[in-house]
Amino acid sequence: MEKVLIVDDSKTICQILVDLMNSLGYENKTATDGLQALIMLKEEKFSVVISDIEMPGVDGLTLIKKIKENSPEIDVISITGFGTKYSYSEVIKTGASDFIVKPFGIDEIVAKLNRIFRERSIKRQLEEKNAELLLLSINDDLTGLYNRRHFYNQLEKEIIRARRQNRILFLVMLDLDEFKKFNDTYGHLEGDRVLKEVGRAINKSIRKNVDEGFRYGGDEFTVIIPEANKLQTMQIAQRIQEACRAIKPLPIEISLGLAELTDDHDVESFVHCADQAMYQAKNSSIKILIYGKISDGNITLISST
Repeated sequence: MEKVLIVDDSKTICQILVDLMNSLGYENKTATDGLQALIMLKEEKFSVVISDIEMPGVDGLTLIKKIKENSPEIDVISITGFGTKYSYSEVIKTGASDFIVKPFGIDEIVAKLNRIFRERSIKRQLEEKNAELLLLSINDDLTGLYNRRHFYNQLEKEIIRARRQNRILFLVMLDLDEFKKFNDTYGHLEGDRVLKEVGRAINKSIRKNVDEGFRYGGDEFTVIIPEANKLQTMQIAQRIQEACRAIKPLPIEISLGLAELTDDHDVESFVHCADQAMYQAKNSSIKILIYGKISDGNITLISST
């Protein structure tokens, strides 16, 4: 529902505009000056402000500037009886979406409002479409997790943030044990179903709006875990492991490798540490391993479970 704020010190003009907004089906409120309008704009959400320019206290041009500073998404239509004093270009340059000189016709107001609301609708549709396209570009369409490209973008950001804020950062790499054999036995459609289930298992096992899960490629997955110590990261990894083992009708075994960010790591070596831990886990009876420090190009095992 579009909502309009009418700002004018003339009760007559306010009533004319209120009656018009009501007839058009737009929710509306009125303010008698710019200061009252600014207070109302802080308390309520409006789509459009229709404001006189010449008002006591905070005038219309100052109001426009304040609106554009604080709420640039709001459109402003300026109205004035001093058409020779204010130019169209001056008012538009201040930040107004349109300019009307008194006395005005109802048809003129309606036409300008229709244009603004039409443009707002198109803008919303474009924003929704762009958001949808962005989601498609960063998501894996099979599992619903983020994809590999987005993983590297996010990992780089998290590394920078962790170092700037002096916080812990863990990375988990995991893949399914003997997944090729599974595909050969049960078929690729069943394999795809299992990958979807693993994606769900990861999503329900990590901390919402904190950790991020990704499909790295094939049957490999990764999880970025910020601001969690080793024990907490282990618990998250174990939850993922248990959720995968609960997949029906066939439980899925996974191997997980964990790496903690150190001063020696860059993005590539951080991923390499987690990857090496995962493959070490896969080739042993231990299914979750933690690697960490790098010394002379060699990766040192910290602990395992």
